[in-house]
Amino acid sequence: MTVTAATLEGALARARADLQASAGGAAVCTFTRAGIPVPSVKLHEGAWAALSEVRRQGRRGRDPLEQVAQDVRSRWAADLELRRQRDAGPDWVAYLLGGVEALDRLLDPDSP
Repeated sequence: MTVTAATLEGALARARADLQASAGGAAVCTFTRAGIPVPSVKLHEGAWAALSEVRRQGRRGRDPLEQVAQDVRSRWAADLELRRQRDAGPDWVAYLLGGVEALDRLLDPDSP
């Protein structure tokens, strides 16, 4: 399936709703500043952030959205692997994993 502006906006809307629901309406920084690990919230924040990055880069119009999404996914996946190798905290891993999973769903809506 080709990534379109409409599919990207739909994915962003779902990610935003999931983030708001998981945070219970509180700002994500509230948890982080308090030192409370919140991998479930960070997972949804990462999804929203990765999709937002695709939208920002896509607006530059140099490449098709699908190519932009693939490039962003490659960077996020590489960063995830690096953080895992360096024993990053659960929030970082969840954040990056959320982004990679959201990009996988955007690129292949039939993926789990």
